[in-house]
Amino acid sequence: MLGATALVLALEGSDTSPERATQPAAPSPSRGTTGAPTTVVQVPSSLISTSADPEDARALVREAVANVRALERFRFEMDVRGPDVSSHRATGEVDLSTGPGDPPRVRMVLYLQSPDGSTVTFERVAIGQETYAKLPGQDRFEVGEAATGGATADPVTPLLDSLAKLGREALGTPSRPDANGIRTVRVVAGGDGGGPEAVYVLRIDDEQHLVREIRFTTGGATSVIRLTDFGDPSIVIEAPHV
Repeated sequence: MLGATALVLALEGSDTSPERATQPAAPSPSRGTTGAPTTVVQVPSSLISTSADPEDARALVREAVANVRALERFRFEMDVRGPDVSSHRATGEVDLSTGPGDPPRVRMVLYLQSPDGSTVTFERVAIGQETYAKLPGQDRFEVGEAATGGATADPVTPLLDSLAKLGREALGTPSRPDANGIRTVRVVAGGDGGGPEAVYVLRIDDEQHLVREIRFTTGGATSVIRLTDFGDPSIVIEAPHV
């Protein structure tokens, strides 16, 4: 079975940002960290903007990321696969900060395959700089080390923010909407600083200008992150009992 150290490194050592473009060691999500079925959440139109020209990749990506932030809460599912890496799965919920008195909150479950073929889980909750972890075989959370230097347990929002900062030269022309009303934008980043080139494909809702999926390939691994339940008030992340 994978040791606790390996699990922590797998979770905290991931860096999916376009600036770094290194192989992600992050998990991949399944359905909600709590295992509860997700429901369709009506996105309040008053909280999002759809003014960006959908054929202007930079404007569309920036607005789609800003809309995710404006809705504050979302769930994510993540899958990482590749011939040179072990497959990971993760599910999570994010509640973004709205100011100094409201720290960002993340709850995530990481599923890893152990050498004997069984699946082990590692759970983590982070509220601001406070972190809590439940390792495989444990029945309760333990207080973890305080996050420092801007560290975050949220593998999604920093990636979105990094993509929104890219220049036009990194972004391809948005596609026409498909049958499901989704536009795709191809992004190529990295490769010029000694690290591997990373190729990202964003799937953006043409009606609401929200990022629905991020797919990226780097270092021999392909990762897919799906975002759902934007603004869902049922996402409530509290410090677990320790």
